[in-house]
Amino acid sequence: MFYQAIAVLLFLQGANPVAAMLQRAKEYFESGAYSEARAELQQALKLAPRDATLWSYLGLTDYKLHDSEASIADFEQASAVNPHDSLNYFNLGMLHQQRGERAKALEDYRQGLALAPDDADANQSYARLLMEARRYREAIGPLERLQRNSPSNPSFRLGLAECYLRVGSNDQLDEEIQEIVKAPNSTTNDRLNLAKLLVENKQPDAARWVLEQVVQTAPGVADAHAGLGIALMDLGQNRNAATELARAVQLSPNSADYAMRYAEALLLSKQYSGAFDFLNSVKDKFGKLPEYRFKHGLACYGMSEYRCAIEELEGLLGDYPDLDRAEYYLGHSYSATGDLAKAEAHYRKAIALNPQEAIAAKRPTRLSAICRRRCRWTPPTP
Repeated sequence: MFYQAIAVLLFLQGANPVAAMLQRAKEYFESGAYSEARAELQQALKLAPRDATLWSYLGLTDYKLHDSEASIADFEQASAVNPHDSLNYFNLGMLHQQRGERAKALEDYRQGLALAPDDADANQSYARLLMEARRYREAIGPLERLQRNSPSNPSFRLGLAECYLRVGSNDQLDEEIQEIVKAPNSTTNDRLNLAKLLVENKQPDAARWVLEQVVQTAPGVADAHAGLGIALMDLGQNRNAATELARAVQLSPNSADYAMRYAEALLLSKQYSGAFDFLNSVKDKFGKLPEYRFKHGLACYGMSEYRCAIEELEGLLGDYPDLDRAEYYLGHSYSATGDLAKAEAHYRKAIALNPQEAIAAKRPTRLSAICRRRCRWTPPTP
């Protein structure tokens, strides 16, 4: 939405033709007759080419007519005539932002905010653009202004938390985390978004604390239990992770992501028979997923059921031949059965697919992050 500072300065009344044209243009604009409004404004500008209000109004009208290039030219002319009007810069920033011209948009917002530093919409757009450009340190200023002026809006604190995290301001990050969690207007989604940010940026301790608060206040939220389980896995607390993920599965039994993460936690905590039984119980729902098949093979391997592992992993590799971890565990399984020739062949394939992780062949029980890299299934977007 544009910054519509259309406070038309009808400083001349009666017979003034520019004032009359501007009034008609305003009426056309407000009724949605944008072509007629543009025609009136163009005629008025022939008589008053240095009228910044006319150029601003024409910029809005051209935007409504989906002519962004003309709209940009209009606002540039308006700012040239009146360089002290922040709204022209903000409108230019919005247009350049919509066209994907980030550098120009940033400069527009910077100039506008120099004139009107507390404009909320402009600060928000400016901060968002800076964060998209990974200029997190510069984004802190506009976000802090937003937070001071609108302390009840937790989204600004979330942005600040991300910026402090990115620039390594740990003390300030801790303060923002506390404020977001304890704020009376902070919603469960706000806290979940904070936890997601922390998990994605390798802050499992902080994420765990946030999610523990969410679970206490909203015990029926599957995302909270799943997130806590993931954070606990990142901390190596796999049995506790399995408990939380089991609850997430109970609350949302049709979530493939929760089910596969629960199976992963069981495998990581060496509860192989538990993983095997759980996977069999959800086979009708998720049995065709490559991640399911891989985890089922790992459960068989962990139980020393090597023939079962071989059958599952060979079938998976028949459909997805580039899974180096599946090749490794197939090699381990053949090695355990004494078929060293086949084991060697699969180790060679695994090394060819991923030479950097050849050491994994020496650690057959190392299951951490196996599926996340190559077999993680992502639910389709609704």
